[in-house]
Amino acid sequence: DKADESKDTITKPPTETNHNHTKEAVIVIGRDRHTIRIRDLADIRLRLIEDLLVTLDLCEDTYTAYNYDLDQFGYGQSEPEALDDFRASVVEEYFFYKGENKGNLGPVPLRHWSYLQRIIREI
Repeated sequence: DKADESKDTITKPPTETNHNHTKEAVIVIGRDRHTIRIRDLADIRLRLIEDLLVTLDLCEDTYTAYNYDLDQFGYGQSEPEALDDFRASVVEEYFFYKGENKGNLGPVPLRHWSYLQRIIREI
């Protein structure tokens, strides 16, 4: 029902928050879900050159951080834990694909690697 849906999701302009010493912009807030822009992977070897959209969701007592473009997840008992796990997963995926023979990758992994190369620079 459209009326119920509008109550669940409130769109707000981006606001800055300080979360785990990195700035993230909250863009959509729902009952148990909101989307933020991550600007840092918390790894000294890598720098994000483009914000990474991450949806945080609470299901029972577990938070999930998810990015659609990478089909990558992170989990935790709090939002910061889920974001830390998500960041670690992205870093692990980046270095895994970097070390792989690209001829052995299928179309989806190649698309993920291409996206990672577009948004990440090694320092």
